[in-house]
Amino acid sequence: MRTKSNLMKTISLLLILSFFVSFAYHDVVAQTSETTDDDKTDEDKTDETTETHHEEETETDEVTEEEEEKSKAFEREYHLEKKDKEFKLESEAKAGDQKDEIEIELKAGGDDELEFELEYFTRTGNVETSLEFEFEFERLIEYKENGTELGYQEGEEVSEMEIGKQGWKNLVYQTVNQTEVIIAETSDGVFSMVIRYSASIIKERNFTLTPNSLKIDVIITDFPYTQAGTSLAIESKIETSAQKEIKESTFEEENGFSEREKEVKLIAGEYAGYFSWAEFAIADGKEINVTSSSIQDDDEETDLEPGQTSSKLYFSFIVADAKKIVWDPKLGVISVSAQQALSQLLGAAESAGLPLPFNFWSMLMALAVPTMALQFIRKRRS
Repeated sequence: MRTKSNLMKTISLLLILSFFVSFAYHDVVAQTSETTDDDKTDEDKTDETTETHHEEETETDEVTEEEEEKSKAFEREYHLEKKDKEFKLESEAKAGDQKDEIEIELKAGGDDELEFELEYFTRTGNVETSLEFEFEFERLIEYKENGTELGYQEGEEVSEMEIGKQGWKNLVYQTVNQTEVIIAETSDGVFSMVIRYSASIIKERNFTLTPNSLKIDVIITDFPYTQAGTSLAIESKIETSAQKEIKESTFEEENGFSEREKEVKLIAGEYAGYFSWAEFAIADGKEINVTSSSIQDDDEETDLEPGQTSSKLYFSFIVADAKKIVWDPKLGVISVSAQQALSQLLGAAESAGLPLPFNFWSMLMALAVPTMALQFIRKRRS
């Protein structure tokens, strides 16, 4: 009876430990992903370039070999080039004999446009495949609902503001908890973005960062409304030669990294990029709904490369007279390495007899339990 009691205590202890391992895992993985860049800002530099390099460190004892092997499939080496009005983020990973690279540039200045440029390359031997698209936040639109369809519709506009027309402040760079943070803000302070990137999977209190995407906090503050009772919408533009379609659930949502999202999926053969967004926002401290339009042809754009098309998307914040709105979109790709990592995890889930689809973090916890139990028993026997 005493032996049985001790066994039950041991099992209970292991379950409690596995619970905390699932939450502490991102901190352990992050220790292998530290950069060598310091945390100072670049506001007092004129177009001076600094660099950040992602280097892997020695594997820590807290992460099992099985967990480490699967986690590395998601990790990427990266290089961040920092300037006052633009940045360039390059990252790469290997999947067997195939190498994939992601390049993301942001330009906030010059012609006053705010434009992301994303390029994705995969190489197997001498064969290379690529996917490219550009995304731009163009205008803030003050509109008045006319009682037909919820959200901004053409003809409902009351006033418009070109984003960045008054110019941009210098980009601000920070490194917080192994996460690169870039802040872009218009000179008038009405529109700003907090952009986050991590080279490994980081699970924060209310969101998860993955190495294949940028998380963007869009912040609208003190918009100069011209009427009472009006709402705001953002006009955006996508230019690409890839096929575009709106998906009701996102790649990251389907794999347990996020929830309540939609996306525009950009398909080029077996590879895809995406612009995704939360279907809710926070306005003056309260949660509100965000509605999105269909993909609309942009007949105004004439400066396109052969095969490219330009499309508009409108995102409406369903609230009137809001002073501050915070909204979370993402920009990224479904990379070869990410697909391989998920395939490995699916195989492990099937071997463990777990139901599908499964949550990534639950999977890691389930894999950790037998490994920890084995280590605990070995120590008890020794």
